[in-house]
Amino acid sequence: MWLWTKTHIGKVALVASVCLLGLPVDGKSWPETGELIFAASVGQGQGDLVRDSGARLTNICGPSAGWDVLMPDGRNFDASAIGYIDKMVIDADEKGLKVLLRVQPGGGAPWSFKAISNRSLLPVDLTEYSDAGPTKGYKDGEYLGPKVGGLAAIDTSFPPRVLTDDTPGNTSPWYDFCYAIASRYNGTTPDPRRPGKYLPKVEYFSTVGEMDTLHYWYGTSAEYFGRPDPKGAIIGLLPTLYRAVKAANPDAKVIDGGFVCYNVGWYMVYEMAQEQGAVTKEVLAYNNRYFRYAPIHTFPFPSSLAAWLDSPVRQRSRLFIDKCFESQNFWDIFCFHSYEDYLMHDTIGFFKSKMAQYGIDKPIWARELTAVNDLFSSSQPESDTAARTLKKFVGSFAEGVQVCTVAPFVAIGGTSELAWPGLYRSGLLWYRLFNPTASISTLQQQFGTLLLKSFKLLTMVLSDCRVENYVLNGDAALYVFTNSSRTKRVAIGWTENPSDQIAVADHAATEGFRPVALYDHLGNQQGASIPSSLSTTPFVLVLQRSLGAKPVPIEAALY
Repeated sequence: MWLWTKTHIGKVALVASVCLLGLPVDGKSWPETGELIFAASVGQGQGDLVRDSGARLTNICGPSAGWDVLMPDGRNFDASAIGYIDKMVIDADEKGLKVLLRVQPGGGAPWSFKAISNRSLLPVDLTEYSDAGPTKGYKDGEYLGPKVGGLAAIDTSFPPRVLTDDTPGNTSPWYDFCYAIASRYNGTTPDPRRPGKYLPKVEYFSTVGEMDTLHYWYGTSAEYFGRPDPKGAIIGLLPTLYRAVKAANPDAKVIDGGFVCYNVGWYMVYEMAQEQGAVTKEVLAYNNRYFRYAPIHTFPFPSSLAAWLDSPVRQRSRLFIDKCFESQNFWDIFCFHSYEDYLMHDTIGFFKSKMAQYGIDKPIWARELTAVNDLFSSSQPESDTAARTLKKFVGSFAEGVQVCTVAPFVAIGGTSELAWPGLYRSGLLWYRLFNPTASISTLQQQFGTLLLKSFKLLTMVLSDCRVENYVLNGDAALYVFTNSSRTKRVAIGWTENPSDQIAVADHAATEGFRPVALYDHLGNQQGASIPSSLSTTPFVLVLQRSLGAKPVPIEAALY
């Protein structure tokens, strides 16, 4: 099962997916199946900044979209809370953005201390399972471990206390909530604040993300993905969301929660170990290469890695990954989150192999994607973050991923060298609150990060392009994109190891294409010639069939 780790080495892989990145400002044009688009994960309603970045879809998520916040009594919308979501959806629609709304049960502080004083009446199950207790950290045969505490508990979602088969007259509060949300944003609901107008239509819905981790989902895989009831109906969090959305908003698409790529990496390593009969030095080397930029996930000895792979937490994550593919009838689009991982082709190849195993032919989205370093002990320079994020976007698109979403949009924290970066620094939110008329250029100059420059560079140069081919040679990579009229070609390349090289001219300058502009990964023009070799810093080379009018310097359009 680990052939995907070697499939593309030293080969040219042809990819037929279309890359449509530059859409009209009115937002009416939208990619069909197989086409690609940039997106941004944002919970603050910064629609103008999302649009200016080149993104065409915004992911509204976080506590503000939780059941516990929107319906603090479990049944009725809170006017202020739902009004906040209304404003973000309207803001996105006015900027020509599509919306992915990620709702979740919640179950942390709001329900514990607000409308419902009797915890037995809570809409969710907050039962604790302790490693030291009689359950030994298990529920219904599945490992849960100790519940996350402290501030992290605010982001933790718990299973709805009641789940049904969702037939008429037999719906659960969770179904009623999902139906109410999907109905509110199906394009037919009068806007309570704008007489004569309707609330916009939301076309994509999802629920708890990273359910394969204990931090975000404190429940079993059966509670999340569903189990058969005595009548044969599948009862669970995701099936209920799917049924409710389809009943209220039939054209909308449901996206699975999206598990994290560090768990995917350990699943791949586990399969390697199973095939070799043990965690060998080769398996250890692969693990440490996959996590080369996240040292906290590496191991010094095969035995320590073996113990980690056999731990209940890792067994739980593998179970959730398998159950996600098994539940394909309750999602229309498969997605993943990518932060610490390095080998994007292997990661996506793993998804494709699993989807083939289960007979799944559906789009793949990267719902959260950026590059982070060791989150617990160090950070990385902004330029490195930008370079590695660019590499992950390009590698994902080359493998046929339809949507790549940068996350977070606004950085977590406020320093210039963050372990967890965004397109904008965190100070943006407070500044904009007190300076609502500040121009986009002012906000970019004061709060835009280098990652924003890389993101905008990609959205600009790859507008109306398709992946033509790519070449991998060890740690070297070269990707070639061509626009639909075949008058422009864009080559993007780099190497993690200077000894691994690819001749750029052999793949980029064929068929009469000539170089007209060479940029570094931050949009700074470096001339107009084909690079003689690859370096660890990515380059972006624009070629045209005839010299004609040279492209406007990209850096002039960034900020």
